[in-house]
Amino acid sequence: MKAILPILLVFSAQAFSATPELPSNLQYILGNCNLVINNSEGGNVQAPKGNLCPDSPASKSAADSLNKLARFIEASNPTKLEVAELKPMKFLGDNEPFLVAIVENKSNLPARKVKLELLRPLQANEKNSKIIKVPRSNAFPQKIMQHLQVAQHDSQTIPLAPLSYLIDITRLGLPSDYIYLGAGLTPELPQKLMHSFSSDATHRNLQAEIRPLGLAIQYENIFETSTKSLSGIYFYFARNAKAD
Repeated sequence: MKAILPILLVFSAQAFSATPELPSNLQYILGNCNLVINNSEGGNVQAPKGNLCPDSPASKSAADSLNKLARFIEASNPTKLEVAELKPMKFLGDNEPFLVAIVENKSNLPARKVKLELLRPLQANEKNSKIIKVPRSNAFPQKIMQHLQVAQHDSQTIPLAPLSYLIDITRLGLPSDYIYLGAGLTPELPQKLMHSFSSDATHRNLQAEIRPLGLAIQYENIFETSTKSLSGIYFYFARNAKAD
């Protein structure tokens, strides 16, 4: 598709005679738009700024083409974030470790305004999960958290909440002899954690409790389209049945 460029034509009597400079006109041509601009004061003619023919078919056609191109690029390059890992991490300025999410962007375009929220498990009489208000890390000021980005084919470490705080709210109702083993992305107790807790190869005496929380990930792509996805994170507790 060839681009349609405006043509400016300047008509001046001075160009055809040696007489003093006379008033000149400017003609603006773009597609079906053809304007003649009078210059009654004489002198040089300046092309006005802005779109002189906003309703011309050529202008609308160009705008439509750009919109279609943008939609094609967006559809061909969907921006998707995923939590790849959970782990505890200590930051300078915090008194205790935080549970952090390693968020990956395997897309070809960056993600902007990335925001993570923890949600309580949905109760029987609730339509929507409630957001958990958690203490924030001192190492990440609010202004930074409001403008988090994950570049294309890159990852970002994002603090969720103090680890002790999350352990306290997820172990509610458990007997005191249950020990916190770790947090992860699967609803089943990972074999690595199971082996670290129990020396019995069959794990017959192991009693495990897995407590879930929701994790909402919200972000925008470069076209300002907002996306929100929900997933689960899990906290693993266990005890030895022989303790009973």
